[in-house]
Amino acid sequence: MVRLLKRNLYYLSIPVGVSLLSAMPVQAWEGNRGPCPDGFESRIYSFEDGKIGLEEALRVTIAINPNVCLQMVDTERSAGVELELSGEFDWVLSGELSYNHEEKELPESVKRREQDRRDDLTVLNGESCTAIPNQEQKVQELEAAIQADGGVPINADADFQELLRIIEKAIDQAGPEALPSLITQREITLQNELFETRETLEANRETCRETGNQLARLGEVPEIEETDTGRLDLRLSKLFRNGLTIEPFLEGSYEETQYQGKRNGFFEPVLDENGRQIVEFGVEREQFIDFGGTNQPPLYTFRIGFDVDIPLLRGRGRASAGAEEKAAQLDHQAAVALVRHSVAETVLATLEAFWDLLAAQQRVDYLKASAEDRGRITNGTEKLFKAEEVSEAELARARAGEADIRARLSAARRELISSQAALLEALGTDVASIRDMPSAESPFPPIPSDEDLNRLIANRELLAKSVERRDDLVAARTLVESGEVRAEAARLDLRPLLDLSAGTWATAVGEDELSEAVDRFVTPSFEVAMVFEKPFGNNERQGRSIQAAALAEQNRIRAADAQRGIHLAVVSTLHALREASDRLTQAEAAETDAQRVKDSQLRLYKEGQVDLIDSLSTEQQYLQTRLAKLEAQRELAMLLARLRFASGTLIADAGAPSVTYETVSTLPRSEGER
Repeated sequence: MVRLLKRNLYYLSIPVGVSLLSAMPVQAWEGNRGPCPDGFESRIYSFEDGKIGLEEALRVTIAINPNVCLQMVDTERSAGVELELSGEFDWVLSGELSYNHEEKELPESVKRREQDRRDDLTVLNGESCTAIPNQEQKVQELEAAIQADGGVPINADADFQELLRIIEKAIDQAGPEALPSLITQREITLQNELFETRETLEANRETCRETGNQLARLGEVPEIEETDTGRLDLRLSKLFRNGLTIEPFLEGSYEETQYQGKRNGFFEPVLDENGRQIVEFGVEREQFIDFGGTNQPPLYTFRIGFDVDIPLLRGRGRASAGAEEKAAQLDHQAAVALVRHSVAETVLATLEAFWDLLAAQQRVDYLKASAEDRGRITNGTEKLFKAEEVSEAELARARAGEADIRARLSAARRELISSQAALLEALGTDVASIRDMPSAESPFPPIPSDEDLNRLIANRELLAKSVERRDDLVAARTLVESGEVRAEAARLDLRPLLDLSAGTWATAVGEDELSEAVDRFVTPSFEVAMVFEKPFGNNERQGRSIQAAALAEQNRIRAADAQRGIHLAVVSTLHALREASDRLTQAEAAETDAQRVKDSQLRLYKEGQVDLIDSLSTEQQYLQTRLAKLEAQRELAMLLARLRFASGTLIADAGAPSVTYETVSTLPRSEGER
């Protein structure tokens, strides 16, 4: 079973690692600013014929208004925060590959040991090499002694010389019968000594040669030790949203220590005279060729396995480990809702600026028409004065009335320019010169029917639907949920830290060659550990929990207050709209009557049937009714836009935000609309 586990772990390690790499999710996010351009700059907008319709003004506002673009960019920021926090749960491949070379002086004890090795070889080399000439001479003397009958001096040890002297003396004294055996004994003794001497000579020659080679290979005593180490650490880590962490890994190391300028020796076979390896007692003989190195082979070590970390208390579960990512997702959703709300706010500002401009234009037209009427009155009065039918005071009164109207016309034209600039500000555009200032082209909305108004006021569904549709309230409620997620995570993190860590791995160790290591994995090795942490007082996390709970409560209060404000805005705007509708109806009737009276009065004044004061008063009354109707039209248009905004029905968002003239000039449907 253990053998099978080893084999499977080794052969499965590489494909498992490749599978983990290929399983790593590749996350990408591309920001979308909608219609807003990259590198926002002030833009000059060309108005066709110097006019702009309401729908075109709203389209331009949505497309390039900087406030909308700023909010969209903030949405990108929140999306980036969300992406950043989700990156905590990415697969992470980390690796380290290092190499280190270190040199240091050898300790004196090592130097002495190396010096002793060389000294011993030097002594042995001297002894063996010095003995060779003496032994060569002895061989020659022994060979000569064997050829002679005796009396040849031999440079040998005293015992051998004494034995040879005794034998030769016995030969000299022996009779014919004992002489042959003594001569044979002398020859055998000399031959044995010659054989031993030759053996010793060859041994000394071999020792002299080998020790000389060894001293040459060893060289000088080493002074510096060099250490080379290499390390490979490859890990693939993954934090899951339940807090679990898994980390497969592959580790490898290499280490070699050598004396500077030296290298390790090696074994080579000992051969006989025929070139065959000598075998003694069933073992093939080898000799070690030493080059003065440490003779320690490089060491290769490999570990492959995985570690697991399991939080048991703090950090356990999606509500804790994945809280920040979840909260960031909700924050991003809130930011998206705020973009839609920002569009609605900007559109409302453009609507108000557009209606103001339209009112300013018509005010100029009304004052201009009034000035023309006053001019005709003044001309008529001058003719009557020349005919001495009216006094000079009447002429002065007519001229003063005309001057007053023309002054008001001049002021109205200045207000018109201000209204044009205000519309450009709301659009988010610029113009090249004052001559390019736009004029409003669309008419004021019609008066809604009393039946539709009363039905809408009585309908309670509008309030409920308004709360659902208002994007600022959607954002506020989403932020409530986000705060609750963070508050719950902070509460859970009050728990002590208790983590269970475990790991298992296979180890391979080899020398000399890398292949010797990777073929020798040993399994299983494992480790289990527990980590515990319990802060006394726990003030830091208590403080975070209190802050998170307080922020969540603030968000709840803001959301509730926003809902209350929406209810009040819808109700108050509806009632104001009904009053404005009645006021506009009355103003239109008053204008019709005043125009009829004015036309009749001017005709009678030309005929001399009414005086100047009555004519001026009638014309002034007509102007006031027209201006009153204009103000009622502007107010009604404003209230319709504000009702649409308050009820969340201003913007149609079918793929892209848009607004039509029909939308802003009519009441929202009672059943609600988007």
